[in-house]
Amino acid sequence: CLLAHACLRFSDAQRTDRLSLGASSIYGYCWRSKKRRIGFPFAALRSGYSKAPWANTLVDLVNSLTSESVVPDFVFPQFGMDLERPLLRPASYACAVGLFRRALCLQPLALGESSAGQLTLHACRRLLPTLGSQLLMSIESRRVMGHWAPNSSEPVRYDSSRCVSELAFKAQVAEKVSL
Repeated sequence: CLLAHACLRFSDAQRTDRLSLGASSIYGYCWRSKKRRIGFPFAALRSGYSKAPWANTLVDLVNSLTSESVVPDFVFPQFGMDLERPLLRPASYACAVGLFRRALCLQPLALGESSAGQLTLHACRRLLPTLGSQLLMSIESRRVMGHWAPNSSEPVRYDSSRCVSELAFKAQVAEKVSL
């Protein structure tokens, strides 16, 4: 949920500290990202699309790893073989994708293994900017959501890869001229 709601790459989330809950938001600070040497703050809605309190569960998990002498600088821990006990080390991308796919097979989604096996964590980063395109939000709004630099071509690149705005405009025309 954090990756989709905060428009983060997995590696950005793994380089996060200072995760905290506000009244309706979760806040964090990514101390290094793929394209930036300096950190950046991020925020996400605390309950997201389903209104389920996912952020509370995530913060509780991170806090369970924290002690007086240890404060993790990552969000997703590696799990033991029993998948019950988080370990005090960051999860690898491969481990996180495996857990993500396994979760997709559980209720309420209950995807089949072959369908879940086609999904990765990269799509999470693109979700909100793509939805913003479909809702015909401005490029600037999508740039802000995606944590992209001023005048970045990323919002246009993400849009053109799936012709999202084109289809949204065509849907508007079809709706207005349909019988």
